[in-house]
Amino acid sequence: MADYVFRSRHWPERFHHVTLLDDLIDVDSEKWLQYAEKKTPLMRWLYRREGRLLRTFEQRIVHEFDRVFLVSEEEKNVLGEHVNVDKVEALSNGVDLDYFSLCGVDQQRFSTEPCKLVFSGAMDYWPNVEGAVWFAEKIFPLIRQQVPEVSFCIAGRNPTPAVRALEKIPGIDVTGTVPDMRDHLATATICVVPLLIARGIQNKVLEAMAMERPVVATRGAATGTHAVDGEELIVADDEATMAAAIIDLLDDEPRRREMGTNARAYVERQHSWASHLQQLNGIIEESA
Repeated sequence: MADYVFRSRHWPERFHHVTLLDDLIDVDSEKWLQYAEKKTPLMRWLYRREGRLLRTFEQRIVHEFDRVFLVSEEEKNVLGEHVNVDKVEALSNGVDLDYFSLCGVDQQRFSTEPCKLVFSGAMDYWPNVEGAVWFAEKIFPLIRQQVPEVSFCIAGRNPTPAVRALEKIPGIDVTGTVPDMRDHLATATICVVPLLIARGIQNKVLEAMAMERPVVATRGAATGTHAVDGEELIVADDEATMAAAIIDLLDDEPRRREMGTNARAYVERQHSWASHLQQLNGIIEESA
């Protein structure tokens, strides 16, 4: 089984006598084409070229492998615009529900933390960088006007200079690498996922929900979860709407607790590894 598109090139010719499975995860070609729209003319040409090459490669994989996996029906539908997807399965990401849990976390810390917004992820990954800068410069000031004590923690390894520079804004902390992301999730009043480009399912969304944190995310970041907007998370795409949603949540502790409880219940129902691995085993047995 090839676990990502870039490892798949030589598999059909070397293992033509066995059943071949490939986990594409996301439709990467679409991500590169999205990147292209935000670049200078020269880089736009380069990114579009890369996107077209990847699309050809993805189509080849679907033709040559016996079964191909993607993380959501949405990704499968995108791939289906360019190739027959009869052999493609949508198999969602799971969450380690024992690891990402409030059990064992010091509950007293919640009452002593000020209003804290957390955005987690690798901060050298361009969509995370773009999202952090957008939120810090355009949305956080709107929130701080209404809630002066609010803080914004950008938690994740390898922050770029653009992310590090955000620490100059009052109320913003950039952590760099953290020993245990659960510490930051557990003490978050709200987890924010302000991604302007997002493919597949965002693990950061599922992990925050598993930790019973209310999540406010862009539509792209929430796509693939099928969580109920307004009950299990909140979807907000523009600056004013996201700021207003966060301000309302900061002022409503009962709703935050209810949303956190609903979020945990959602991932328990829809994203446990046990159920997803059972589904995977069934597909493998069927394909053998």
